Amino acid sequence: MNEKNPQDHVIFKISLLSISIFLMMAPAIAPALPLMYHAFPGIDKAGVEMLSTIPNIGIVIGLLISPFLIKLMGEKPTIITGLVITLLAGTFPMYATAYTPILISRFLIGAGIGLFNSLAVSLIPQFYSSNEEKLATMVGYQNVMGSLGAALASFLISWLLTISWHAAFAIYFLVIPVLILFILFVPLPSSRQKKADKAKKAKENRLLMVK
Repeated sequence: MNEKNPQDHVIFKISLLSISIFLMMAPAIAPALPLMYHAFPGIDKAGVEMLSTIPNIGIVIGLLISPFLIKLMGEKPTIITGLVITLLAGTFPMYATAYTPILISRFLIGAGIGLFNSLAVSLIPQFYSSNEEKLATMVGYQNVMGSLGAALASFLISWLLTISWHAAFAIYFLVIPVLILFILFVPLPSSRQKKADKAKKAKENRLLMVK
């Protein structure tokens, strides 16, 4: 393998694309709602259904916050932060029994996904912009991964619901292998390093102009 081109490695491609699995997974707990109606007798039907829809609001908030975190920490730490929030908030309803904390956790899972939502797409050209064929292929794979995540979540939830509605939220443990893969195999420069590289390149360009 050519170490100068890590983006050509299969493990790199899997690690980069795997974060897209969760982009469409937040509302996937809808099949659990009928069981949850009985778990929260004091909450009306619309309130329980909000557990499936409120992540969409969180995603919007996460998308708005993401650019500021990227400037502050860099792209990779922002994605890692989003994945950790998705893991913690996503699995929280497994142990919780009160409606309000679960509602908050559902909002937070949306915010976590929102932090890396746009980056799941924008990172691909950073690695493949020099090869249009590979870029198109990876963008296609990225779209497929989102649909695959939704289908996988639907399948797993149907099985987990035979245990309990709490168990349905175990699907978010899928974040753990994705988080490990992304940390280990996707090298991204920090925001500070990017600024240093840009400054160095600008200096080199000025020297060339002088010559």
